[in-house]
Amino acid sequence: MNRFGVVTIVLLAMLSIGCSGSKPDSANTAISDTCDLQSAHRNYLDGQKAANPGDYATAIKMFTLAAERFETCAQTQHEPESLQTTYDEAMALFYESDALKKSRDSRYADVAQNAETLFEQVTTSSSPNRPCDKPIKSPLRCDALVWSEIIKMQLQAEKIGREIGAASKEQSTFGQLFSFDNEANAQAHCPNDTVVWLNLKSGVYHMKGERWYGATVAGTYVCQQEADAAGDRATKNGQ
Repeated sequence: MNRFGVVTIVLLAMLSIGCSGSKPDSANTAISDTCDLQSAHRNYLDGQKAANPGDYATAIKMFTLAAERFETCAQTQHEPESLQTTYDEAMALFYESDALKKSRDSRYADVAQNAETLFEQVTTSSSPNRPCDKPIKSPLRCDALVWSEIIKMQLQAEKIGREIGAASKEQSTFGQLFSFDNEANAQAHCPNDTVVWLNLKSGVYHMKGERWYGATVAGTYVCQQEADAAGDRATKNGQ
């Protein structure tokens, strides 16, 4: 074998070692400073898939990742591309707020307000793609206007509901029942109460030691007294 052949074999061996030692692609969960619309859209779709069966914890995580990635891209783009990406970010935040609300997380209102602000940016942009009430119409601008109004109405309705509840000394479910990802954080929130596992779909909670404690798909750790005040109840079959 000549010298060229030996060198070729050595180079191939080095390349093989380098490839076998490479780390798996983590672009789907690791945020970078560069625009990655493909991963953003993938996170958004993963959030939708998780939300439908009620896995709100995963949905919230995916929508958060999607929104952060869309924001990174919007900052580096020019109109009209940046308008589309800002609209996508607003949609991700809207569905994140919906998942937070369904999991009884009081942060949902702030996230919804952020989404409404972004929709407002799209509809008031100076881009040639004018709003719905101008001669040149853009579906994107029209959609943003509709979503903005939807969020405004939702937040206003819930504000009125909270005011009515406070006036009648009734506790509102949202903002009164705090949910937690783990038992320790829940116990720190209510050190003198019992932490239970609440099934978000049924409104039934389970005590520690019971079969479904921490085991249902759509569930979260809450404090028993807050759950009772919100209208939830303990399981009747001891599981």
